[in-house]
Amino acid sequence: MAEALPSNLFKSEYLTACFQQPDSCPYRSLPQHWVPSWAVEGFGHCPVPGAKLLRTVSLRECLRRCEAFGTSRCRFASFADADVLRRSGKKSRGSCMLSPSCPELRSTTSGAITYRRRNLLGAHHKGSSEGSGKYARAEPLATLSVAKEFMAAQAWHRQMCAPGGGASLAVQTVCEQNDEGMFRLFKVSQGDDASGGMIFQIETVLGGKLCGDDGMVRISMSCELDTWEIVNGRWYAPDSSHTDYEACSWLRVRSEKHEYLVARGNLLMLVAGEALNRSVHSACWAFGFQQPKHMALLKQEVRSDFSLGLPHSLRAEVWLLASQNYIAYLDWMLQMLAGVGEPVGVHVRWAPDLRDVTKTGWDIARQAFVFNSRKLALVGEALLWAATSPTSSANRPVIVLDLDVVIFPGWAHALRSCTRDADVCFVQQPTHPFELANGGVVVLRTVGTGSQAFAHATLAKHQSLEVFQRIFPGGPSELDQYIFNAIMRRIRRQRCKYSVRWGLYNPMLARVGPEPSSPLALRLQHVAFSASMEQKLTGMWSVSRIGVVTAGLCNTVGPPCAGNVLAAQGPLLPLCLATLGVDPYFEPPLECYRVHRPFETSSAFNLHKTLGAAQTRIPGLYYDLSVRDHDYEILGHLQLILDRAY
Repeated sequence: MAEALPSNLFKSEYLTACFQQPDSCPYRSLPQHWVPSWAVEGFGHCPVPGAKLLRTVSLRECLRRCEAFGTSRCRFASFADADVLRRSGKKSRGSCMLSPSCPELRSTTSGAITYRRRNLLGAHHKGSSEGSGKYARAEPLATLSVAKEFMAAQAWHRQMCAPGGGASLAVQTVCEQNDEGMFRLFKVSQGDDASGGMIFQIETVLGGKLCGDDGMVRISMSCELDTWEIVNGRWYAPDSSHTDYEACSWLRVRSEKHEYLVARGNLLMLVAGEALNRSVHSACWAFGFQQPKHMALLKQEVRSDFSLGLPHSLRAEVWLLASQNYIAYLDWMLQMLAGVGEPVGVHVRWAPDLRDVTKTGWDIARQAFVFNSRKLALVGEALLWAATSPTSSANRPVIVLDLDVVIFPGWAHALRSCTRDADVCFVQQPTHPFELANGGVVVLRTVGTGSQAFAHATLAKHQSLEVFQRIFPGGPSELDQYIFNAIMRRIRRQRCKYSVRWGLYNPMLARVGPEPSSPLALRLQHVAFSASMEQKLTGMWSVSRIGVVTAGLCNTVGPPCAGNVLAAQGPLLPLCLATLGVDPYFEPPLECYRVHRPFETSSAFNLHKTLGAAQTRIPGLYYDLSVRDHDYEILGHLQLILDRAY
């Protein structure tokens, strides 16, 4: 019979008290041993006159350059590096902007993140921006900048400027006056198709319209061709070229000629679609909106950063995003992290609730943008932590986990194995038309610059969709997982020797879905399926019990990816032989991960199929499953999972 789920997992008042009073929770007893000297200010960069523009290899170098200037000349460092192909080889550089103040954050260059020198005395610096954190839709001011190709070497975007109120238009690195580069966007109409039919007008702050009469681009108070259509490249299937999937949008004037707004040098012009030449024309545009501060997206409560183990022995830095409705998940995750016995650093950040956990599923179309913002803010802070951490901890991978994840002893070591050969690693998505990776577990290598490029490229694409969030609600919207997979396929198709490397874990080792794989090989499971919180927790409890009971019966079997699987010689129970995942005597060791390619679908990834097939080839297994109490408990939990998930 399956052991019942502990009733106190559903008592939110108990869980809240446990988290807020760490002395009563043994797994929260050791705070982090150092305080970083930098903090995330927010997405975007600081558009201030006189900011120093540099090219640096990494975020760490950018921050050090700022520190070398002193606090009077540099308090804010903005960094962007979305070049995941690295076609320029080892000389690839990110863009670094150093500023003494930051009155606002703006995403003129997509993918940038700004960091603030922390005042360790606790006073808030007066030059810091005070954004509200809300994505307003009422006539927001935006910059229009010429975006680089999604995978091109990073550089600060040149923006459209209308000096003198718009008597002329030009493309410049920085507009002489801030207002010269600001435009208002007004929705005219929105078609039924989310990928097209989005018509709007562009006006300067003085009221002049962006016009395309007679094939010329100019600012005028009145004109015939004053409406524009946003064309946003979408990614649909793995067999298409995806060359139009960029972190920007095309602007097409509404006329019979179907001409696009392009920049050639410092000039703006209209070019027919069939005449576009990417080597000559810059036709992809980014909208730069004011960005909310980091603290408006994520909150850091008292003792949100702590260590499970001695500082010098930590194997990874685990980052978790929580909200009030998910306290049950969070508390169980913290208990699992403490219970498996692997030393890790833990970082918890809080955000407002997004969904009603009593219902199944959530409205991705309406909530994806906000969720992505919070998830990427968490990744940005994790990369900052890695960039500023002491040298002794520089090799620890960053692991960003969803809270509906179950872990088993040896999980951190197993996940860390992939970062020896890859910059970013994921759990493989079950059979899907075009997605290879699941976004619930993201493992980032902290050595080198590949993981930072992947994160900035994801942020760049996310910010390219902000114009629809503000102007065209219901327009294109992509979950972070969707963007991850588009970038991964682009890398696999166009990569070179120095490109960012991505990896996928063996589904036998790290699994996505309600049902576990072979329990003795399984180290992590993202229990992702459409369910309410209570149903999900019950499923997670069943997965956990299957793993714990099996490990107790087969205590001579060690974790995979850590050398010899068998810790001692001797006969194994039939259940142990059936759930090893691989035969240690006649098969090679478990392939823990692959780089740039997925694992083939196998029935071994589902426990009920594994046990069904093994009963005909392993003597005694059928009898044990029928009469042995522990084996019977495993079958009971497995049946609970199958009843709820299928």
